[in-house]
Amino acid sequence: MNNLNLFGLTSLRARLLVSAMVVLVIFLGLMGLVLDDAFHRSAEEGVREKLILQVYGLLSMTEDDSGALFLPESMQEPLFNTLGSGLYGLVLRDDASALWRSISALDVIVSPEVINRVQANRATGQPQFGRIVQGKEPAYFLIYRVNWLGEERSGFYQYLIIKDSSGIEASLASYRNSLWGWLLGVVLALVLLQLMIMTWGLRPLAAFSKDILVVEQGGKGKLEGAYVSELMPLADNLNLLIENERSQRERYRTSLADLAHSLKTPLSIIRNAVSGVRVTDAIDNNFRGELLRQVTRMDELIGYQLERAVAASSRVARKRTPVIPLLEKLVSAMHKVYSDKGLTMKENIAPVDFSGDDRDFMEAVGNLLDNACKFGQKQVRITLVDLGQQLQLLIEDDGPGIAPQARDRVLNRGSRLDTDEPGQGIGLSVVNEIAVRYKGSLEILESDLGGAKISLIL
Repeated sequence: MNNLNLFGLTSLRARLLVSAMVVLVIFLGLMGLVLDDAFHRSAEEGVREKLILQVYGLLSMTEDDSGALFLPESMQEPLFNTLGSGLYGLVLRDDASALWRSISALDVIVSPEVINRVQANRATGQPQFGRIVQGKEPAYFLIYRVNWLGEERSGFYQYLIIKDSSGIEASLASYRNSLWGWLLGVVLALVLLQLMIMTWGLRPLAAFSKDILVVEQGGKGKLEGAYVSELMPLADNLNLLIENERSQRERYRTSLADLAHSLKTPLSIIRNAVSGVRVTDAIDNNFRGELLRQVTRMDELIGYQLERAVAASSRVARKRTPVIPLLEKLVSAMHKVYSDKGLTMKENIAPVDFSGDDRDFMEAVGNLLDNACKFGQKQVRITLVDLGQQLQLLIEDDGPGIAPQARDRVLNRGSRLDTDEPGQGIGLSVVNEIAVRYKGSLEILESDLGGAKISLIL
């Protein structure tokens, strides 16, 4: 069945329908050929029986007249008495010379093939039936050899009946048109019936797929439908997989949070200790500054690697999270962090839900807002657009912006354009990873405010 993919048949319903059509066409086609052949044989057998009756009729009219055979000119069969009627009767001697012709056969030239059959026929009382081309038209013939025992003279004679096949051909054509027309109608009716049966039979699969999509988009926590018995084991296994994935992800997050707490506490102690040490001859001020920078870098790298590990964890099902409360938290935090800049944040937010983990949303949007507030001068604009299955977030600022030739480079981890500001150049790469994981995108554009315009689709 994989070969059906060559024809674009990736649907189970299409495969079943095409398979059923092929079987129906082959089966009914063979049945049509068998019926056609049976009708053809039956029609020829009917012609043979009629020709034998015509021979018997001629025999009944044959008389012995002074040692010779005699047949009247006018026969009881009207077709024998009309020229070109299509039914011809002849009585031949054993050497194929004509002894008597019906009126209809007066202008008929017997085919050499029939003459040869007459000369070769030595089976008395056994009809020899066949099909020939008489003139330019097909015709049937029957040869019947008799041994005439007369009072004065005996001998062998052969009765020959020829009948054109025009009536038979017309009957066959009519039968074939009717037969193949009905078979075509039967094929179409059966295909339609098969389509209805498949639609009804595959309806549980469609409902099952729809429920899986709802679970994936966060509408349900697990599969809860009343499925057919064949799908119930699969539904149970999927529910078990979803539950195991959620439990595993929570264990990952708990372990990573514990690790972050364990590592950041000693780092904070080191930072505070170094900051509180008074500069002496043994400890140079530059050395202390470098040590503080390295501690800060270790702290940021730990945060990045932890977030990256969490972001890389698999997700079988997503939950739906309202976006507005999350954005309000982020905007409030940015106002506090950058209160000295007096930034104005304009919001145009649609009331939509995010289909995913709220921590992923907070991480991605938080990085973008932090960059906008960091490099913006006086104004930051936030726009949220509902795309149906996804959402688009536009974050703009009035800062220096990002040059077109540098936009791809800043998405790489560790790349920075402004070394005067604190950071390690990993924020945009984390956002890009999250966008890719949600089958979205991250794009850097130019804002009409004068700075950068970041388009994030999740």
